[in-house]
Amino acid sequence: IDDLEGAKKVGERFGYPLMIKSRRLAYDGRGNAVAKSEEELPSAVDGN
Repeated sequence: IDDLEGAKKVGERFGYPLMIKSRRLAYDGRGNAVAKSEEELPSAVDGN
């Protein structure tokens, strides 16, 4: 997943929840976010 639109496509295909993992500096659970719905994707993808 490279961006929010890519995450939305994955959510449509596989359903929710989605575990969004950072490409860099992610370890021991850091850099991970759960999106339980499409509405939660922006903050999960942006890491906020």
